[in-house]
Amino acid sequence: MKQLDTYYRALMEYKKITGSNAECETFLHALSDAESDFESIELTRTVCTVDEDWIEKIENGLAHIANAIREERQFILSEGGVVPIEKVKSVSVESVKHLAKHSNLISRAPIDGEIIPDSIYTVERLNDYTVYENRFLYMLLCYLRDFISIRLEKIIEFSYKYEGSLTLNKVLDLGGRRISYRIDLTEEFKNHPYLRDHSENKNIIERISLIFRSVLSLLSTPLMEDVAKASMLKPPITKTNVLKMDKHFRGAVELYDYIMAYNKPGYTTEVEKRIVSPFNDELSIDIAAISSALSFVTCENALDIKLDLAHRYEVEDERQKAEELRHYGDQIAQIRLRMQNGEIDAAEYIHALEKRFSALEAAYENTEIITEKLGAAEHEIFSLRAQNTVLDAQNNNLEEELEAEAKRHLAEKEALKAEYDQMLSCETARYLQETSTLENTYRDELAQMHQRLNQALQENGMLQEERAKLIEEKLVADARMKAILSNGGEIVENYTDKEKFDQLEKEYKAFTRFYKSQWKKAKKEIRKSLLNFEALRGQTGDGDE
Repeated sequence: MKQLDTYYRALMEYKKITGSNAECETFLHALSDAESDFESIELTRTVCTVDEDWIEKIENGLAHIANAIREERQFILSEGGVVPIEKVKSVSVESVKHLAKHSNLISRAPIDGEIIPDSIYTVERLNDYTVYENRFLYMLLCYLRDFISIRLEKIIEFSYKYEGSLTLNKVLDLGGRRISYRIDLTEEFKNHPYLRDHSENKNIIERISLIFRSVLSLLSTPLMEDVAKASMLKPPITKTNVLKMDKHFRGAVELYDYIMAYNKPGYTTEVEKRIVSPFNDELSIDIAAISSALSFVTCENALDIKLDLAHRYEVEDERQKAEELRHYGDQIAQIRLRMQNGEIDAAEYIHALEKRFSALEAAYENTEIITEKLGAAEHEIFSLRAQNTVLDAQNNNLEEELEAEAKRHLAEKEALKAEYDQMLSCETARYLQETSTLENTYRDELAQMHQRLNQALQENGMLQEERAKLIEEKLVADARMKAILSNGGEIVENYTDKEKFDQLEKEYKAFTRFYKSQWKKAKKEIRKSLLNFEALRGQTGDGDE
């Protein structure tokens, strides 16, 4: 709009200046009243009517999408494994349970009652936000971004586009002067500043723009930026329980189904033409003013009189400046009189003098006149400023009082700061003391837990050994029983069934181990008896001899 305002002001000034000259005024009206073969201004506009149903649907759906994003749905990935004890940063409950079941990870004897395994089981939990429902929201927002931007671009293009044309053909005879001119102007202007501020679609365009910015804002949320790293979903979507049951996700699905089925542009257009013909008096005068300026430019350059016109312009400009200086002189004389009568103060008089001196410097630079006037003015200004010395002294006193007040406030501020620092120091010391106490308590409790864990592990090992021993004894007893019954011919049960045969095989192996262990003991006793017999025989032989 600033450009249009500048053109309008320039045209008004041009008409004002030319209207002050009778010859120019006569020529201007002659151009305006001249007969025209054809004159016309034609405006072509595309009236765009926006359908609001899709806008309201998206506005309602965006509220559900925003609430669904705030839920930040996720699932937790648990990754566990046995790692060397040197790489473990923390021990969880799962680590203790795993170690209790896998005592083979402990290969070193306890030191000072503390068990240190070679390796231990650790679990790492990771939050993953790329669940199916979040990926669906990201896909929907991308579709909405494209859906809205395509329609918004077209609506703006149709609403703010200006197409205008001017056609004029005139001939003017003024005795010895004849002018014939023809204007054929066509202009196409997209995003015209006036239409942008006064279009009937301005409010609805701002509404759509707000929706578009909301979509971009949701796409830039941390959750959507994280989901964007995963692969985008492709239609058709799978309606999970969350998409069907959750209120906000269900609203997002409804919006998705709506835009996927929407196959209309979302607006209607109609071409509208407006023709101004014939021209009214005001329009004729405006076009005549521009035509007279074109006539002048043609004459100026055709006759090559630009230098002469420039000289005449400078002379006239000097005359106007002199007239302006005389006007300033009259004003200053009136202001001086009013100051002497006590109606105004010296400051206003000084301002008027300085304004006049600025005009004098522009008009009489490097002349003796300006030097004399400046000298007289400086002397007058010096005397006037001397009268303000008292006021300056008063201002200095006020400044000293303000400075003293500022120092007092600064001292109060420093005292408050010192008090705050002392309070902060006390609170910090108390917090550190409490933290130290909590840390000591935590260490004691942790040591007790380790001691109880070691005791539990030792008891568990003893129970495991006792249980294995009892199982082994039971298998041997069962095997012996079956052997006894077999010798007596009392076993009639069939052991060809797999489960029974496996049990029988376990008993056989257990009895075999029992047999071997007893055989070892028997061999030791036999050797011992033989040794005793040989010793006794040796002694008997010696006596006979």
